[in-house]
Amino acid sequence: MKWIVQTNLQTELNQYNNLVNALNKTNTEYQIVKTIPFTSETIPEVNYKGDVFICGANSLKENKNYLNWNIGYIDNNLDYELYNKYYSTFMLNYNSQINTIENIVFQYDKFFIRPTLDSKSFAGQIMTWEAFTNWREKLQKISEVFSTLKLNDKVLISPLLDIKNEYRFWIVNSKIITYSSYKINKKFNVLEIVPKHVIDFVEALLKIWVPNIAFCIDVCELEDNSLKIIELNSINSSGFYNANLNKLVEAINSI
Repeated sequence: MKWIVQTNLQTELNQYNNLVNALNKTNTEYQIVKTIPFTSETIPEVNYKGDVFICGANSLKENKNYLNWNIGYIDNNLDYELYNKYYSTFMLNYNSQINTIENIVFQYDKFFIRPTLDSKSFAGQIMTWEAFTNWREKLQKISEVFSTLKLNDKVLISPLLDIKNEYRFWIVNSKIITYSSYKINKKFNVLEIVPKHVIDFVEALLKIWVPNIAFCIDVCELEDNSLKIIELNSINSSGFYNANLNKLVEAINSI
């Protein structure tokens, strides 16, 4: 397995040096590339015929040189509408309004919004209805040539909930490989320590359904101590926080 690693990564993927150290420690072959903005092209161009794993932006999966590679970019079934059917009330935003950007109607003065797909077309965020309508109006005026986001893209909006703690798990072959906190007591806090009851919750979820051979799952603990799924993410482009990257690299290499 050869890894293709993007250097000009987004802020969430800021542990580039730790990843390179893990690749070296595990004797994993890899190539470092930079992406050309607004394209799927890389510098240098990659010409490789074997199995690869891509670590980088969503756009890399569209690179013509990657199309015939095995594994590459693993993003099957990362659609909120799909996994919401399987996980049901375990989802944080189970009762969300899901519609196209164009057809979302008023429900809340202030709400959470995100794409239903793991497209990274925009980051999940809190918006007011006024801010949303202004944003939608601007999007209507932008040519599709200049925006990857379209009015017919589906989003979900949901009421704001009081989240206390947040954790990320990396799953390969239906098993938890590593994990990290990224918010504790509502403050950014990155630790490779996750309470057992949270680990048990994720292990129970994996018995219900898994979207593909490798993925990330973010879960949270609410103020009432209940546990919920925030979202599922592509393992190729999710931030590492304080994950054990040696374990993660070895697990990916074993696919």
